[in-house]
Amino acid sequence: MNAVQRHHLRIAWWMILPCTIGLVCFRLFPILTSFLISFTDWNIIGVPEFVGLNNYIQALTSPLGVKVLLNTFQYALVYVPLATILGFSLALLVDTGIKGVVFFRTLYFLPFITATVAVAISWKWMFATRFGILNAFLSWLHLSDPIAWLSNPNVALISVAVVMVWKDTGFYMV
Repeated sequence: MNAVQRHHLRIAWWMILPCTIGLVCFRLFPILTSFLISFTDWNIIGVPEFVGLNNYIQALTSPLGVKVLLNTFQYALVYVPLATILGFSLALLVDTGIKGVVFFRTLYFLPFITATVAVAISWKWMFATRFGILNAFLSWLHLSDPIAWLSNPNVALISVAVVMVWKDTGFYMV
């Protein structure tokens, strides 16, 4: 390797360094720390006490832990196929050579780059039981009494999954 190549390599390493430090500090370190803490009984004030797999056994055998696992499975069952199919379909649509395709790519990707908090607040307003636009539309069509989209356990999980599909489909499209 000659001097110019070494110089370019050194510049590349210096350019990668800030990102690597950020990844280690804000991703890798918290993940490893959380993993290690999961094997302890610790209330943050006292000294952590090693309990092995007891936390995991307790989580998997408690009724609440089983319910959480079932909810996660149901969420994934709705979210993964919908986001994948819609994202792939949008990718096929924007892969055509039609005029204005850049506009549609941007339009479909925009929800993904929108802040999650803004998306959550907007959809919360749309899902509102008394004044939400979704219930107003259903009422206008005389299809249904107002639905408690976020407080009814029968529809809340699906409602949240649909919001996340809407938000993430643009990413799946890319």
